[in-house]
Parts: sequence; structure tokens; C-alpha cells
Amino acid sequence: MMIKSLCAMLVAVPAMLTTNAVAYGNDDCSPEWTPVGSGQYGPLVMIALAEFSDGSGPALYAGGHFMWVDGSPASNIARWDGSVWSALGMGVNSFVAALTVFDDGSGPALYAGGFFHTAGEIVVNCIARWDGTAWSPLGVGMSGQVSALTVFDDGGGPALFAAGGFTQAGGIPTGRIARWDGGEWSPLGTGVNSSVVALTVFDDGSGPALYAGGTFTEAGGNPANRIARWDGGEWSPLGTGVNGPVSALTVFDDGSGPALYAGGEFTQAGGSPANGIARWDGSSWSALGAGVTGGNVRAMKFFDDGSGSALVVGGSFLQAGGNPASRIARWDGAEWSPLGTGVNGTLFALREFDDGSGPALYAAGGFAQAGGITANRIARWRSPCITAPCPADVNGDGEVNLADLNLVLANFGQQTSQGDTNGDGVVDLADLNTVLAAFGTSCP
Repeated sequence: MMIKSLCAMLVAVPAMLTTNAVAYGNDDCSPEWTPVGSGQYGPLVMIALAEFSDGSGPALYAGGHFMWVDGSPASNIARWDGSVWSALGMGVNSFVAALTVFDDGSGPALYAGGFFHTAGEIVVNCIARWDGTAWSPLGVGMSGQVSALTVFDDGGGPALFAAGGFTQAGGIPTGRIARWDGGEWSPLGTGVNSSVVALTVFDDGSGPALYAGGTFTEAGGNPANRIARWDGGEWSPLGTGVNGPVSALTVFDDGSGPALYAGGEFTQAGGSPANGIARWDGSSWSALGAGVTGGNVRAMKFFDDGSGSALVVGGSFLQAGGNPASRIARWDGAEWSPLGTGVNGTLFALREFDDGSGPALYAAGGFAQAGGITANRIARWRSPCITAPCPADVNGDGEVNLADLNLVLANFGQQTSQGDTNGDGVVDLADLNTVLAAFGTSCP
């Protein structure tokens, strides 16, 4: 009765599927690279990926610098529904560098940031909103490029946070990072003193906070080497930070608890060796083995390709853990391994998406091949044996029962993969609804 009552109180939220682990019994189950569409995406690059439903079902959205996909015009942003690419109206007039989904109170919409000044035929100045049918501006936009977008509740309700190289948002000084509440822009104190490239949300045990990474050396007027924490009221450093640019941030649980991972082009974190990537547990930095060398880290995403959840890292590097890994590698919490033969050009974005044939990791960038096959600017990595995921079966025992519900409730509100049924990095109402909707059923 309690479960039925709880179900009645909850609003149904569509959930994306996540991977059920499978054991590799033969080579047929080994993960592999496959192209997305015909592989004809124009001559340049894809930089950002996001999943969004415009009302016709979930789709993968890709932004970058291109003029067509699969032979059809698409100005710097396009939609992949699992079988065909399509344009978003007239698109935007220059680079798209960041994508995210945010609900400003009028319904979820896709937000794009970058170097563009118009979306459709509307002046938007580096940031715009796509509701599924039309583009709209966010006030008067920004004074310079937007490189990162995320959603965070700093105590005033969920808001959109944008960061990059701009010094004004909505016509007011903002120090390269700003908050959009759906109606107006506001600064985060005095901001930072140089570009922000990456944003994410992490709870170090003292409450969720917004983390920013980039090239800056000050945040809020105080020293903060390339990475800093905003708690809604003030900026603080993460120890002594890192000694080079930070280009990617994410949260991952390697089994020892959720931690913040920073990737970029540095060789030290907290004063100790850490090549290209490091782990922050809330109080100290640690390296991930020998890290990555021969290039930088530009993207990170936790994904289970059938051999267990791991952190997948992409960029321009050529080695991981001292072994060959062509621009993409997997960290399982103890050691590095490559994803096949990798890709032949810089990788900028990673995103999990299920096109109906099972969850896959989508990689986008400036490459022309993935795993030795033609995959122009975008490809997917998956095991062909993962075809019947059951996201509600959190503990993988084949049944959706009280054990799964307890796992979700125990981790509710936390940034962890334990109980995260839709792969968005946080255990929330969507995950609870997924388990309740399937409660008492068996999984294949």
C-alpha cells in the first residue's frame, strides 16, 4: 500500500536506459566501434553532445562546426533520432561548444552555447534556447564565447549556469561565469580571471556545489589554480589546484565513493604528479596511475560497456597508463585499457545514448576513423550483446524489488552511479519513478 501511494504522488518521468553488465563469453560480445549514419558530416568538427526529447522521443543532439549531415543542410547543430539526422531549423551561424537541457518553468528545452551570434534569424549572442520548434534568446546574451553549460541549484532554485570567455552576461559584468534563472542573468561574485572551459556539480560531503575548470588562476579575487568551487555564496580553491588548463570535469564512483575527476593538460595536481587527469575526494588530489600522455583530456563519461562501470576518457592523448591508447581509454578504478584501436583525431565529447538497439557510448570530435572504420566526426562504442537493458533492476539480480528501491532511496540526491537508472550522474525522482513503475517485475 505504501508503494502504491508513493507511486500516485509521483509525476512520471521518462527514463533513459542504462547498461546491464554482461560477461564476455566470446569475441562476439566484445565491444566494438560502429559509425552513426552514413558518416558524411561535413569537413570540420563535432564538439558537444546532449540528449533531449522535443516531445517526439529522446534524441541525441550534436553541436560543433559543420554545415551538413548525411547530405542535408544543418548549420552547426543537428539531431540524431537513431536512424536519421535532421536540422534544428536554420541552426546557428558559428561554432556550438556546449549543450545542456534546462527547464526554466515553461518546460524542458535544449540550450546551446558557443561562438555564434544568431540562431535561426534571431540575434542571440553566443547562447540560445531550442524548444523543439523554434530558437529564442536569453536576454541580450553574452559579450563573448560560451564554452560550458550546466544546471545547478545554488539555493535559489535550479538555474542554468554558463561559462566561457565572456566578461558580460545580459549587459552586466560577470567575470566569465553567470547564472540564468529563466528571466535574467546574475554574476557569481566577481567570477574568475580567465576562461572557464568545464562545469559540473559535485557534493564533497558538505553539500552540492558548482565546480569550474579552465585556464584561470583566481576565483572570487583569491588564488585558485585552474579549478574552483562555488557554493552559492563564495568561491574556494581545491587545494593548490593543478599546474595546467582543465578542460573536462565529471563525477565518478570507482567503488570507494563518489569523487570529482578533472582532466586537461597538466602534469601535477595538489603539487604531486598527475598526468592529464586527477581525482579530488573533497580534501586531497590523487593520480590515476600513470595517467595519460602525448596529449590532453577533453571529455569524460562513466559508462558500462558490459565489463562493469568505468570512467571513459577522451582527448588528444596517445597513451594511458603507459600503454598505447589512441585518444580514448577506460579507467576501471585500478588500471587503464584502450577502447579498441581508438580514433584518429582529437575527441571532444562523450555521451551515453540508447537509439533503441541498446545503450552505447557516443564519441564526437575531429576524427575520420574509429576502430579503423570510417566514422566521420562521430561514432559509437558498444557490446552487441547488450540488447535488453533493464534499468529498474538496480542491483542486477533479475528482479525489481525492495532491494532496488532501497538502493535508490539510500543514494537519493547523490551524484553516484549506484541507483542512477538513467545515466545522468545523479540519483533523483526520475530514477525512483523508474523503479516504482517496474516494481515486482522480472528482468530478462
